[in-house]
Amino acid sequence: SYDVKPSQNDLVDHIDLIAEAAKRDVNLAESKFILAFLAKKPTKRRLTDEDNAKDDFIVGDEDTYVASDEDESGDEDDDFFESVCAICDNGGEILCCEGSCLRSFHATKKDGEDSLCDSLGFTKMQVEAIQKYFCPNCEHKIHQCFICKNLGSSDNSAGAAEVFQCVSATCGYFYHPRCVTRRLRLGNKEESEALERQIIAGEFTCPLHKCSVCENGEVKTDSNLQFAVCRRCPKSYHRKCLPREISFEDIEDEDIFTRAWDGLLHNRV
Repeated sequence: SYDVKPSQNDLVDHIDLIAEAAKRDVNLAESKFILAFLAKKPTKRRLTDEDNAKDDFIVGDEDTYVASDEDESGDEDDDFFESVCAICDNGGEILCCEGSCLRSFHATKKDGEDSLCDSLGFTKMQVEAIQKYFCPNCEHKIHQCFICKNLGSSDNSAGAAEVFQCVSATCGYFYHPRCVTRRLRLGNKEESEALERQIIAGEFTCPLHKCSVCENGEVKTDSNLQFAVCRRCPKSYHRKCLPREISFEDIEDEDIFTRAWDGLLHNRV
């Protein structure tokens, strides 16, 4: 009763091994499914909310980031899900929510012991029995506004939603329309109301996807134009734009402060 059904995600986790095996094994090398799967360069799937369907990429905005062939190199940073636990901000063995929020969690106490994480409190047997995990927020369609932090209904099936998700397929953050217009400090009432209607219509890309300094998007292939992303508010910076006052003490030398970490969270800070 605890068998877990296989999924495409299992294959994606081991795609490098599969590609190597296909080179060495005659039967695998002749498999049309395997060859087509490898040629497609797949990423992990997530369950799309029927009430908030989103395309794979955003189109129609000249400032919007669209994936290029270079970005689809099969790197792990192409995955949708967050790489750290939503409770403690630490990595390791994590369980991904298959709902809209794209968050990840330490499922057991042992998984989060390094960061003293409360975790989801599951046992190892319970985790192995889960085929698709949905966090309580996604299950009940009640999500937190990433600006004011208050909960609101995200269920738009009856037109009663209070918080609305960023349209980016790789973003799991929700917002009150009024919170967005206040944060952006728009100049007039008409402009604010127009943006609020746009957010409600599901045509809004949140500020997290533009640099807070130069207001340009991320270029993952350029180290200086990769994003440092805040996990507490919708604010991002290019590595080259990161303000000097945002610095971190060097572990090895207390007198040295660095403006950004390298090699963290798949080329992001």
